[in-house]
Amino acid sequence: MKITEVELLSADLEGTEKFYAGTMGFKVESKSAKDLKLKIGSSFLTFKKTDVKNPVYHFAFEIPNNLLEEAIEWADGKLELVQFDKGSVIADFAAWNASSIYFYDNNGNIVELIARFDNKTESNETFDASCILNVSEIGLVAQNVAQLCKEIKIKTSVTLFSRQKPRDDFAVAGDNNGLFIVVLENRRWFATQIRARRFPVKVKIDNEGEIITYHH
Repeated sequence: MKITEVELLSADLEGTEKFYAGTMGFKVESKSAKDLKLKIGSSFLTFKKTDVKNPVYHFAFEIPNNLLEEAIEWADGKLELVQFDKGSVIADFAAWNASSIYFYDNNGNIVELIARFDNKTESNETFDASCILNVSEIGLVAQNVAQLCKEIKIKTSVTLFSRQKPRDDFAVAGDNNGLFIVVLENRRWFATQIRARRFPVKVKIDNEGEIITYHH
């Protein structure tokens, strides 16, 4: 599946525009007092104005799989990258044949840049925001992980990711082109101490040519 658009909440649209358009360099597709729509490669990321206090999400952007080190250099001075063991900022996902770096946006969202080595995404460009390919993952928070995965399958025909064994508190649906990351409510988001809470999400996907909008 391919994620074509994700819609999330933000209590600070002005700060969000400064972060994504100013700091990161993404194109603003449209904006108003109520929403901000950003172009992220072949996807769109929309933030809707809310009075809800501190809505926090996890999502990932895919980058060319040969530019991870270049992305780290580009991030230096712009983004505060999450550090892992021995001071490394790279998280290796051997079972997925992928590696990632993590950072927080102005809203406290947990954002990931992921290089998927099975995808043919190599680039000779100097890394900047224009190299980012798409919204690759969106986190969904569930009271029952298995039940939500069943719902996703019924509503979108997207099945469990073959590279990740589902657990009671964590499961993944989709493929190397796009993933739903399903976590149990109150579980810590990977790489952080932040507890997962459910906030409204709207995701538009292209699943083998069928365009589907999924609300959570």
